[in-house]
Amino acid sequence: MSAALVLIDLQNDVVNNRSERIREIVRRSAVVDHCVAAVARARRARIPVIFVTVVRRPNGVDAVKNVTDVSLRQAERGVAEPLTCIEGTEGAALVRELPVEAGDFVVVKRRRSAFNGTELDWLLRRLSVDTVLLGGVATNWGVESTARDAYDLGYDVVVLSDCCCGFSEADHDWTMKNILPNMARVMGWEQALASVEHARPS
Repeated sequence: MSAALVLIDLQNDVVNNRSERIREIVRRSAVVDHCVAAVARARRARIPVIFVTVVRRPNGVDAVKNVTDVSLRQAERGVAEPLTCIEGTEGAALVRELPVEAGDFVVVKRRRSAFNGTELDWLLRRLSVDTVLLGGVATNWGVESTARDAYDLGYDVVVLSDCCCGFSEADHDWTMKNILPNMARVMGWEQALASVEHARPS
């Protein structure tokens, strides 16, 4: 087994969301603390660490604007989805608890999946990775989308349950119990990293 730790959207505008309700959910989940611990152990074990960030241009030209039931309801109410993670802003930066180190990688995406239009697949294959250890925010958005694509591309996927957080606890729990087990193994970060280290040839 050759694994990489891939963490999705751990950025200020996402983790320190403008919604007080979401900030409280993220705080209670301790997702940042768990990711910090997982990253430290991965670095010690020489497991590649890949941070995936979503960025958008200030004019929003590259933001997703597909027509959906939600977007139509928002338009009827005159509600505009606020633009977040604008490139070059503090909001688009990784949270301060997770500074990028020299041996880490950063992949920039503009859609929900970390594979869509990015070099992630090429990078993983260049690193001879067959197993993706996946975490981040939000569980049922970027994490789930990336897990689906990783599975379809032939990677073994391990979702780190305590390194993920949804924008609601119900969404997180539903995805962990009903969706992700169909395309991944789901376990805590300590168990997952211990399994990777144990599986390495001595």
